[in-house]
Formats: sequence, C-alpha cells, structure tokens
Amino acid sequence: MLNNLPPLFKSSAYYTLFIQNRILLEKQIFEAKFNKSYLRVMVERVWLRLLKNRIDTIIVQTETMKKKVKELYSSSKKYPNIRVFPFAKSFEKSKFLITNSKKYKFDFFYPANGNAHKNHAKLFLAWRELAALNIYPCLAVTLDASNEDLLNIIKQLQQDGIDVVNLGWLNQQETIETYLASNAIIFPSLTEAFGLPLVEA
Repeated sequence: MLNNLPPLFKSSAYYTLFIQNRILLEKQIFEAKFNKSYLRVMVERVWLRLLKNRIDTIIVQTETMKKKVKELYSSSKKYPNIRVFPFAKSFEKSKFLITNSKKYKFDFFYPANGNAHKNHAKLFLAWRELAALNIYPCLAVTLDASNEDLLNIIKQLQQDGIDVVNLGWLNQQETIETYLASNAIIFPSLTEAFGLPLVEA
C-alpha cells in the first residue's frame, strides 16, 4: 500500500493508495510561497495528478475525502475503486471518566503540528486580542523544535503575560492525558483529511 502518492515507475502490480493529505487535493495552498513546504506540496500535487492513473484502489477516511478524490479523476479515463475506511481507536470508557467538578490544567488544547494550514498564527493572534480585553485563558499546543517562528511568537506572548504553553510533541497516551487535563479542544485548522483529534476528544 502506498501513502498519498502514486509509484514513480510503472509496473503490472496492483496498487492501493491511501490518501490522508487533503492539501494535495485542494486548489488552495496554505503554505507561504517559495518556502520548503510550499515547494514540496506543489511537487507532490503535480506528482499525484500526472501519475494518478497507475492506482487501482484508493482508500480514504471520510466521505468528504472520497468526493475530493472523485473530483481529481473527473476527467480521467481510468477510474479507481474508492473505499472509505474511517479510523478511530476504541478506548475503554471507564478508564477515562471525569466528573464536572474536575479542575482543568488547561482551558484549551490544540494538538497539531506547525504546518501553515493548522492556523497557529491566527490562533495566537486571537489570544493576544483576548488579552487586550483582559481575558487570559490558558492554551496548550504541541509544536516541535522545527517550528521556530511559531515558538518565537509563543515566547513573546509569554513575555507579555499571555498564557500559552507549548508541550512539544506528544505520544498518543500523553495526548489523551492532555485531553483529560483540558476544559475544551480548540481546532482552528483551515482544512483536514480526517481531523483525528476531534474523534479522540
């Protein structure tokens, strides 16, 4: 099974492609022009469109993604089998029961990487505007060291007394524990293939 992109070299093999990156199917691009992320997305979009007819079956996670894939093949002579397989791990509910009296460590939690379409910059701007109104909710985010620009914004917010906490990269168990320590999840992302945090929460 392939992930997001068709094979570069043609063969007689039966190819199944799992597409979870909706950015490759969108007309709009959210990355800043001419940085590494922008160039990578543009190359992968061309790659997908030029070689899409080498795929026999495409697996997606939602009906919305299925619709996007159909649009991709709207003018193609070869049409793949498109299958929807929702993904959500089952958890033992009793293990995660909480009461209304619980005191939360964070007001809002946003588990996401630092890609431009995740919209952290706007989220941080909203926290600054709330501070101007003397409203100071605590926001937890999960950015790794590669997101230098966003980390610098967080540092400036913290220096200004605005309550934004970066937890860094979290594994699944740590993410679940942070859900339980948060009053609400916030999700300002501009586009998603599936939006797994919404299901996890």
